[in-house]
Amino acid sequence: LSDQGIIPGIKVDKGTLPLPEAPDELVTVFIPSSPTPVTGYVIQVPRKDTIQLNVTIDEALRFSVSGGVIKPGTALPSRKA
Repeated sequence: LSDQGIIPGIKVDKGTLPLPEAPDELVTVFIPSSPTPVTGYVIQVPRKDTIQLNVTIDEALRFSVSGGVIKPGTALPSRKA
């Protein structure tokens, strides 16, 4: 994705108040670091420059923590008691 200029992130708010310097609506996005998703970067980008993915927060964090090994939609092995 990064070779296409696409960086996976998690939208953390509905958007900011309109700013006179920003002609478009901005959204705040958290870009987690791997393998520790509690660290990362927070950026604001125009909503029109974002792509909404059909994944849950759990799937997104599993993808980040695993370094991209566990892809969204992958069934996790069940634990046997």
